[in-house]
Amino acid sequence: MRKGVKVYLFQVLVLASLVVLYDVTKSLPLLIGIIVLISAGYIIYGLYFKIRPLPYLEKIVNPDVYMEYIENKVKKRALLYYPLYKAYGLIYQNKMEEAIAVYSESTLETRDFDEDLFRVNTLVEAHIYYYQKDKQALVDLEKRIEGHKHRTFALGQTIVLFRHLIAEEYYKAKELLLLLIPEYKTRLHIVEMEYYLALCYVQLNNETDALAVINFMLEKRYPLFYTQKFKELKEELTENEEA
Repeated sequence: MRKGVKVYLFQVLVLASLVVLYDVTKSLPLLIGIIVLISAGYIIYGLYFKIRPLPYLEKIVNPDVYMEYIENKVKKRALLYYPLYKAYGLIYQNKMEEAIAVYSESTLETRDFDEDLFRVNTLVEAHIYYYQKDKQALVDLEKRIEGHKHRTFALGQTIVLFRHLIAEEYYKAKELLLLLIPEYKTRLHIVEMEYYLALCYVQLNNETDALAVINFMLEKRYPLFYTQKFKELKEELTENEEA
């Protein structure tokens, strides 16, 4: 059962219990007191016990803040997951060599991964192989996740995308990205995919579409290294115009 369904069912159960309690006791102060206690417990659990770094990074789109969270919370309370979570953040800080070194320390068993862990572990591996320009490793990774219950279209096709980019097959990469971007639901990954799309447009000499993507993304001012990459692409286009 998916996490979201479990949470929803738990919330329904709590609500139903409160309704029954009020129906039996007819005591509004008692009901309010229990609601306050439940709310306080939930807040304390979220602040001090619950470790959710993956959705956290993908929502705030700020690797620096995420890395502080990793060092201050995850390292102390979930040491087993620390190398994977940290490598994920380092990738989005564009610190690939450090990410590779940290990820090599991970001792997690992939067979035990839930959906979040499977996704981030696959993305970390894919980014490392893309950085190393290792097409065969990407092919092997694609085969390993084929048929896995947590494999998604976006995850599988991101691996294919990296293969196209390594081979400088920019038209194929561009066509794939037009299908892939709508599949991603998090801003973090959408920004990354939009950068690859802008790169493809530049390489295909499609200045109009390249600038449309670049200017749109620069307006967002996300604290990601991709923002600087967009600026560099725009400068490259400007230089080509002046040449």
